[in-house]
Amino acid sequence: MTSRLFSTFFPAKAVIATVLLLCGGSEAFAQSVGAQPAPDPTPPAATSGAAETAPSAPTPTQAQPNALLPTSTPATNAGFGSCSREEIAALQREAPRFLVEVHAREGSTAATGVIIEGGRVLVSRRGVIGEKWPITVYFKDGKESSAQMLYEIEAGNFAVLSLDKPPSDLAPRSFVQTKPEVGTPLVSVGKPLHGGKNIVWEMRSAYVSGAIDDQIRASIATEPGVPLLDCSGQIVAVQSRKIYEIGPDPAATTSTALIKAMANPPKNELRGYIAYGLLDPMAVVALRPGETGVGGRITFVNMGFSPRFFLKANIGAQWLTVPEKSDYATATDIKRWRFQFEALVGLNQRFALGSPAEGFLELNLSPYLGVAARTDHTSLRRFKPDGTTVAQSSSEEFADPLIGVRLELFKVATSYQFQLNLKAPKESIHTLGLGVNF
Repeated sequence: MTSRLFSTFFPAKAVIATVLLLCGGSEAFAQSVGAQPAPDPTPPAATSGAAETAPSAPTPTQAQPNALLPTSTPATNAGFGSCSREEIAALQREAPRFLVEVHAREGSTAATGVIIEGGRVLVSRRGVIGEKWPITVYFKDGKESSAQMLYEIEAGNFAVLSLDKPPSDLAPRSFVQTKPEVGTPLVSVGKPLHGGKNIVWEMRSAYVSGAIDDQIRASIATEPGVPLLDCSGQIVAVQSRKIYEIGPDPAATTSTALIKAMANPPKNELRGYIAYGLLDPMAVVALRPGETGVGGRITFVNMGFSPRFFLKANIGAQWLTVPEKSDYATATDIKRWRFQFEALVGLNQRFALGSPAEGFLELNLSPYLGVAARTDHTSLRRFKPDGTTVAQSSSEEFADPLIGVRLELFKVATSYQFQLNLKAPKESIHTLGLGVNF
């Protein structure tokens, strides 16, 4: 019985020992479980006669310790396809004919727009419609054109612009007519690169990684307003913009939703704004013959209307440090000060100096007209014939027409204002101001 059990298990032990030898195990351990030691792979030396007639035996290759481990394969996009390298390279070469940079004259960063049929530009509303400043669209080779906003698309927060002087070599993109499915290969447009007067847009292979209703997500994050293209360069979706600070992250609005929104475009209603508080504080110096006033001025109401007109209400005060003493020859301890209320109407005109590659220097020039309700106060002590003094105070009111100009650069504002004294034109006031625009 014992010998039968031993003979039954003996082959299994021999197999285990052989595997251990192949994996680098010791011969001693193999013998300890009853297996015979593995033969020497090198054959014994042959006789001289055998060596002349028999071929030499091949030397077997010894197995490596990790030869039995499985090999890993690199991860893929779950079997999703992608646009070829040649297609992406072709789109990048053609990109300057259908991608543009859009700048609004309000000191904002540039937004990428895409040229669509009819020579129009689809762009994110970011920095474009603000206070309806003039809009400039920049193309390749330093070309540019002014643009007008036709209407806004609430879904996705877009704007559609019309070019005033479009170049003749544009290649407008059309919209894909069907909703994209998950896994659809895309070309994701990224940030632009500038080289001198030329612009090149980053492009990467992507695919639709999620879709619901009229929104999709792509595997590559993009900036608001940039398109997601199919391999032939047509618009599959356009990256949306988050309208509010809270809420879900933005996705991309599909081309089918944009086609529907643009089929019945909304009317472009005039927009305005109103602000109030302690706005645009300025230090001022008021000059007129024989008199210098040093003080301040603030705006407490500022109303804007499309496209660039504004109404302002200012209040200011100046302390007259060098009053005209000839009018008070018998007076001493003269003190004079002025309070002034201003109602202004003007025009904001902004200029961009530079280029997209070099960066822009935003310059705002605002000429204005208005009227000032001014009250001059005087307090003094006057000598009496008996040698004593008496305190006197008086005030005089004026309504002065005025004209001025305000220049703003890097949020620093300077102004010059001429205020006509209708009662005594020679005593008209020149006011210089310096302040910060909030």
